[in-house]
Amino acid sequence: MKKLLLLLLSLQTIHAFASEIDEDFVKKFSSLPTYSSAQISPDGKIISVVFKKDEKML
Repeated sequence: MKKLLLLLLSLQTIHAFASEIDEDFVKKFSSLPTYSSAQISPDGKIISVVFKKDEKML
């Protein structure tokens, strides 16, 4: 009985954390700009990036 109670409590806790992570993930990454191409230098640094225009701005 104790194991069942512990299992149910664990599942409820995991579900609560998972729903917070999903909402936070969507909030942070839905506002990131999209880019169409990037040219990268040989040492691994980005030297130029072409961003796509947001349709809302047009």
